[in-house]
Amino acid sequence: MASTMYPLGIQLGPRHITAAYALGEFNPVAIAKIEGSSEYRAFFAETLLSSGRVTTENERSVRVDQNEKKINVHQGSYNNLKVREIFKNALISVKEVAERQLHEEIPIGFINKPEHFNQSIEQSLFDTANEMIPNFSTWQILDHLNMARRAYGLDSCAGIGIDDPDCRMDHSDDHVVIFVELLEDSLRLHYSEVNEYVAPIHGQILRNDLGAKHFAERTWSATAFHEAFEALLTAHLHSSHPEDDWTFVRGIVVLADAPSPAVSHLREILPSAVPVNHRHKIRDSVDPNYVAAVGAAVRAREQIKQPRLLDPMKPFPLHDEL
Repeated sequence: MASTMYPLGIQLGPRHITAAYALGEFNPVAIAKIEGSSEYRAFFAETLLSSGRVTTENERSVRVDQNEKKINVHQGSYNNLKVREIFKNALISVKEVAERQLHEEIPIGFINKPEHFNQSIEQSLFDTANEMIPNFSTWQILDHLNMARRAYGLDSCAGIGIDDPDCRMDHSDDHVVIFVELLEDSLRLHYSEVNEYVAPIHGQILRNDLGAKHFAERTWSATAFHEAFEALLTAHLHSSHPEDDWTFVRGIVVLADAPSPAVSHLREILPSAVPVNHRHKIRDSVDPNYVAAVGAAVRAREQIKQPRLLDPMKPFPLHDEL
């Protein structure tokens, strides 16, 4: 009997769009990676730069091409056709590449959004998907960091390594995940107190001098990178937990949208920045450039098997171990 092919999970990265799918109960596999158009990359670059930089109370100015053309994206104005066109082209392109690899059609089941998107851009993404995909739900778009941890099952007590019948995932302050995200222009550390369904960011450290491009340009040494990374991780941890206790850290997830040599180097030096007895918490076995798409594919499969996940008005089913 043939295994069920579940819909695509898609990650919208700053430079690349990736896709993964699950075949039956096997672990999802990456199936496609494409570089975004110059317009797509310019748009994402500007959203990263302008995140947290509001030009007025309800407006952000976002560049959409390399000729310095800008549009004003209002929090309450959800019909920006230019932004929707950028998203549509990206989704169509990665879906076509995936279907060529599989030699058959496959629908889009889930889309990751960057955590820094404002409400207006999120709505534009949903409007795009809703136009392309019948009966698309708002619950088929969630933050990329939340999906990256799902690639490793870090959304249940068993998944975070706690074998205790009294464990509860709704006590989020007891369960911390640190996301180590390498981009072309920056290294970002995200501190999240997670529960079963969400992974809100409570703290973030950004270093523009430790992006992947600096590794490629050889403008810093491995030793300098290690020292800086260790200091960043320590400061990140202490900002939320002054007692310097690693026991509540349930996972350290590595993700990236960066060239493979820089990603490999990050994976090599990361263990030396973590206490020896906590290095097993590093999650990097899935290629960091694809891990968010793999997590999205996990979610796409869950939503087929548990349709209530698509209806926010109904209570979510609990994991068996809870």
